[in-house]
Amino acid sequence: MNKTIAAQDGVPGYILSRTTEKNHRPVAFVFAGDAQEEDGAQVFLRSNRLEDSVNYKSTLAGLAYPTYYTGLFSDLRKKVTSAVDKARKGGKGIWPKDKTTQGFTVSSLASVTDDEVCSNCSAASSTSWAMAAASMASKTILLLTRTRWWN
Repeated sequence: MNKTIAAQDGVPGYILSRTTEKNHRPVAFVFAGDAQEEDGAQVFLRSNRLEDSVNYKSTLAGLAYPTYYTGLFSDLRKKVTSAVDKARKGGKGIWPKDKTTQGFTVSSLASVTDDEVCSNCSAASSTSWAMAAASMASKTILLLTRTRWWN
């Protein structure tokens, strides 16, 4: 059963989702504005519409690490990966300070939170950010050993 759940902030937006993750949260693309379709309609997300999503725009601006779930169509995965590449090459957002693809010494939890990954984030949010980097499935596979990030 599909149903509309609206935030009470007066800002229109919607999600497109076809699955949930293990904790039953929707794996979704987020869009500003009103949906073109009726609630619960079947939608095939094409790459040109993906460009309008908050997910894509955040990635293109360098403000997000992508996480690719099983089942994401290859054309959408390629489009998001292209946005990551553009953001990295353009030195946008997080990429100029990102050290997860260069390697750094892990001496404590702060090494993967406050010190290296996000000096202006809270420990909880930057730990999540580091974990997102570790699960990133793009051209670089990251492995966290006891003392160092490696490409």
